[in-house]
Amino acid sequence: MLTSLYSGISGLLANSEALDIVGNNISNSNTTGFKSSSASFEDVLYQTITGTSGTGQVGTGAALGAVKTDFSEGSIETTDSATDLAIGGQGFFIVKKPGDSTDYYTRAGGFSLDTAGNMVDANGDYLQGKVMDQTTGTATGVDTNINISQQPSQPKATQTLNMVVNLESDSAWKGESTVTSGAAITSISAAAGQFPVAGNYALAVTGAADVNGNFPVTLTMPDGTVVTGTAVSNGNVTDFTGTDSNGKTVDTGLDLTFGILSTTATSAYTVTGGTGISAVGLATGKTPATGDYSFAVTGAAVAGTFPVTVTLPDGTVVTGTATSAGSTTDFTGTDSGGQAVDTGLSLTFGTLAAAGAGSTGTFTVSGGGNASAFTLSGFDGTSATTQSNTSNYSSSETVYDSLGTAHTVTVDFRKESVDATSQTSTWGWNVTVSGGDTVVSGGSGSMTFNENGVLTSGGTPQAVTFDFVGAQQNQIINLVLGSTSGEGSSTQYSSASTTTYVGQDGYAPGVLQSVSVSNNGIISGTYDNGQILKLYQLTLASFNNPQGLKKEGGNLYSATLDSGAAYTNAPGQGGTGTINSNSLEESNVDLASEFVNMIIYQNGYEANSKVITTTDQILQDLLNIIPR
Repeated sequence: MLTSLYSGISGLLANSEALDIVGNNISNSNTTGFKSSSASFEDVLYQTITGTSGTGQVGTGAALGAVKTDFSEGSIETTDSATDLAIGGQGFFIVKKPGDSTDYYTRAGGFSLDTAGNMVDANGDYLQGKVMDQTTGTATGVDTNINISQQPSQPKATQTLNMVVNLESDSAWKGESTVTSGAAITSISAAAGQFPVAGNYALAVTGAADVNGNFPVTLTMPDGTVVTGTAVSNGNVTDFTGTDSNGKTVDTGLDLTFGILSTTATSAYTVTGGTGISAVGLATGKTPATGDYSFAVTGAAVAGTFPVTVTLPDGTVVTGTATSAGSTTDFTGTDSGGQAVDTGLSLTFGTLAAAGAGSTGTFTVSGGGNASAFTLSGFDGTSATTQSNTSNYSSSETVYDSLGTAHTVTVDFRKESVDATSQTSTWGWNVTVSGGDTVVSGGSGSMTFNENGVLTSGGTPQAVTFDFVGAQQNQIINLVLGSTSGEGSSTQYSSASTTTYVGQDGYAPGVLQSVSVSNNGIISGTYDNGQILKLYQLTLASFNNPQGLKKEGGNLYSATLDSGAAYTNAPGQGGTGTINSNSLEESNVDLASEFVNMIIYQNGYEANSKVITTTDQILQDLLNIIPR
């Protein structure tokens, strides 16, 4: 009979412990991330008794066999803090206490930033995650305290400049010309609709005018082709066309305006020694050779005229006569073979004396004046001013050096040529910078468009090297004008030139403005320079037997031998759940169920107390049998 007392006592103890569990669940019904527990009863030792039908067993009561934790998800509560996190699925956040290397685990995701920028829970425990590599965009290394630094973010030097443009197909020629010598050409421009080749040209008058007043001229092209044509003195040639050495018609694409043309030289003459010649000029209609001449009086006067010799630049010695203090309109004489030679010079002599009396000297013919050399400027951007004046279209973008300093890079575009047969067009582009910045190399190139305005060449990345003042030198930026920009390719259509997309991958230092967390646990910082940088990725832990975890209080669990070691993964991998930002997981306590359980355990407790009081009454009745 005493067994029933012990059974009742065990029932009281088991149900009271169960009530403790219910009480703990109800008290934590509003605890973030709390997981409710339930009581699991078991019977205890049995004793064998013998009856009329044989032996049997009688139990000695009940005990609380286990306390099971319900790890099902609680409801999700929305908050206004981006660092409030909830796990949608399995897994635990990993935290470390200050000065403690032990890993603790929690479902309570109410995190915030402390004064040092550490992401901590309400107890100051540090949330764990991996650092994001800014180059690869992946999490690297081992888990560490997540620290969102308030220091300015590291700048990034621009490596790629993407620019997609439409260039107007009927753009006009914007080349420049410069006359470098001679006086034959007074103005140069492109013939209507023509795009002459940039480079060095040379023009020369090759003879006297014909009966129609046309002068024969030759124009040497940049590729060396010599074009023979005609020009009018003080006139215009609308589209200078001629023939090459093979008789083939060549259109230069140039409009040329000429000054006064003749075969007469307009050279300057300099007497460099002697006293015999006081003035040097040109014989009418003559073009003397350029170079150094020398003269000498070779004897005494005969009939008032003195014998003189003039040595020409090619070494020919011409013997003739001159009058003291007189002029020779067209100095003509004979060479050593008795052949008549016209020097083409008019010479004015001072006082002449016999040989050896000082009537010797030299003079120089500096050059002819009926030729012009000119240059159609290449599109190489010698200065920003020249560049803007000679381009059909310009587009600019801000890039950044190694220190994060902004610089303006301008890309100028100019239509260079049109193939009349295939109707393909070539555009030149050139990069310019301002201030003390310089383009070291690679700053110019070309693009070719077919008859449909589609870019066929020149759109691949072009390495341009810059020296930006005060920063790392020889910074290379790849200029992308084609489809590899990711935003389409440059075109040549009839609409106005415009930039359809421009972008680059550099940025200045930035100050942190806000923090966000993605579903896969990547913590990103938004900075005032417009950049969103991936800083860390959360690490979640999972266990083979989460029931074996030890509750440490403060919403924390620790691993035990029963739970096994933690398996760590990024959110959404290895069976772990995903992250919900601006959210908290509520307690999964079901109050209705807890109230029912409380009633059940209360009734069980009362029933067991009745067992004890009934057994006590029986024992009293037994004692009353004894005579008093």
